[in-house]
Amino acid sequence: MLKQGTELALAHTRSIAAMIRKDPEQAIANALPMVVRQDLPDAIVRLLETRVSMKAALNVFGNISLPGAAASAEFEPYTRSVTTGDGRFWNAFTYGARAAERTRAKASINGISVGTDMAVADSPVRQLESGERPDITGRAVVEICPVSHKETAVTRNDAGELPAITEETPAFETAERLVYVCSGGHISQGRGANLG
Repeated sequence: MLKQGTELALAHTRSIAAMIRKDPEQAIANALPMVVRQDLPDAIVRLLETRVSMKAALNVFGNISLPGAAASAEFEPYTRSVTTGDGRFWNAFTYGARAAERTRAKASINGISVGTDMAVADSPVRQLESGERPDITGRAVVEICPVSHKETAVTRNDAGELPAITEETPAFETAERLVYVCSGGHISQGRGANLG
């Protein structure tokens, strides 16, 4: 099945790569769900779009046409990039409120990338999927809901790992934190909290 999986993964990623430039919101919506991705072999995951959750600069550049040049249908008045302090670079494609943002030296970025193109999500946080096993590598775990301030303690297994997300344990992630909330509706409210 690895051969067939490889062919399917490559076709999927080619489609996502084209979608990132044309419709970044749909590219993110059509990324392989984490509950599927987390159980795939590494050889397949390496062929898929990369999930992005980081602190980085979101740069906005204004463009002008060359003097006397005819306006092109492909001309973009603004282009964007995401850059990190260690020299990594992506062409950034945004939508919604992110498309109106100015340059930010340190922004919470989440989305997906293929090669040097990145679809930047409108929200600085990502809601974890039901059934997703949280990856807390390099992240602090926050077990107090930032909206209600209620404790949202989650029982870990004997190895200290967090259980898969359920409707009773909704959570969102930033580059630096995994935040449990007492109600799924608090995730959208928590986006405005200073957690990124």
